[in-house]
Amino acid sequence: MKTEIVIANADIKECQAIKNVLENRHYQTASINSLKELEQFLQKSRCRAIIIDLDTLPVDKLFFRDLKRLHPMIHIIGLSKHTFHPELEEAISQHIFACVNKPVDPEEIIFLLKSINEHNEY
Repeated sequence: MKTEIVIANADIKECQAIKNVLENRHYQTASINSLKELEQFLQKSRCRAIIIDLDTLPVDKLFFRDLKRLHPMIHIIGLSKHTFHPELEEAISQHIFACVNKPVDPEEIIFLLKSINEHNEY
C-alpha cells in the first residue's frame, strides 16, 4: 500500500533518516525543509499525512489551524525532543493526530501511519 507522506524538518539529516525508514516500508515520501516549501507542495499534491518537526520549524497554533482548514483530510504527526509545548496546546488537542518524541522510534511512526490508513478506509 503506497501512501504519500510529507516529512517536514529543517534538519536535513534527520529528515532523510525518517524518509529512509518509511521508504524501506514502501511508503511514498517527500522531504520538505521549510514551511514555505510545505505550503507550495500541498498546493499541488494530495497527501494523507505530514510528519512535522515542532523543534526545527517555526510553527504556531495559527499555522496548524490554517493547515487543517485548507487541508482537512491531512493527518499531522508532530516530532519533538520536548515533552511539553504550552504554545501549541490548542493545536495538539485539536489539529495534531499524534506527537512523537525524538529520537524517533521507527515502529511508533509505522504504527501511527497504519492507524491513519485504517482511519481513512472508513
